[in-house]
Amino acid sequence: MSKHTIEIFTAGCDLCKEAVRIVREAVAPCGCEVVERPADGPEAKARGVTCAPCIWCDGKQVICGLPTLEEAIEKLRVTA
Repeated sequence: MSKHTIEIFTAGCDLCKEAVRIVREAVAPCGCEVVERPADGPEAKARGVTCAPCIWCDGKQVICGLPTLEEAIEKLRVTA
């Protein structure tokens, strides 16, 4: 099973903290790497991130805003 690298661009707000919690819960069974990055940092600027939370998987934007747990599982979890 291949693992994804998931980046969450955050602004430090409660909404972003909840997005991080949901994403971590969604991908815990598959062991994907979850990295938090500042939404105003160099990686965000290089990719044109304009909102937070903004979730990227393997270098591609997949979710902007707060996902539901079901949405995060569907779009981020690796299955065999």
